[in-house]
Amino acid sequence: WRQRLGRGGVRPARRIAAPPSHLAPRRGKFGRGRRGKTHRNLVDKGLQRIVYISPSWKLAREKQKEYGCHVNVWARALAEDPEMWSGVDRYANVIVWDEVSQMWMETAKFALERFPGHKHIFCGDPGFQLPPIRQIGDDRQLTPFNAKDFESQGGHVERFNENRRCKCPVLE
Repeated sequence: WRQRLGRGGVRPARRIAAPPSHLAPRRGKFGRGRRGKTHRNLVDKGLQRIVYISPSWKLAREKQKEYGCHVNVWARALAEDPEMWSGVDRYANVIVWDEVSQMWMETAKFALERFPGHKHIFCGDPGFQLPPIRQIGDDRQLTPFNAKDFESQGGHVERFNENRRCKCPVLE
């Protein structure tokens, strides 16, 4: 029995082969702000081992404090250095990408390729905000994140049109 265990009496972890990236579940939760897109996913008990990834640490820490979830930021999750993003790869089953209206479609595609065996949920309000900012000197052909292209690339889109936070009919 002891011979089957690895060093230190611990069974070595087996890495299960990830499905091809075109089979990885992709969900888009899109709609205007304050509609509950992110909240609904972070409180869903059916989603296990969630990592919430936002463009800024300020937003990430707010969500961590509010929901008690693991958090990270785009810069780390999409960095070239494997030490920066490998924690997300090892821990997460579900990655919730927030504020995707600030993301390029090419960035989203790279995220899907970087984490092929994970369920990806992209939350944001593309079409209701300004497109992402291009870096100075960047002359690549980039496409702002949008629901139409996301859906045409195999993503399932859910639209959030109902205001779930404001209860006053006058303010609606």
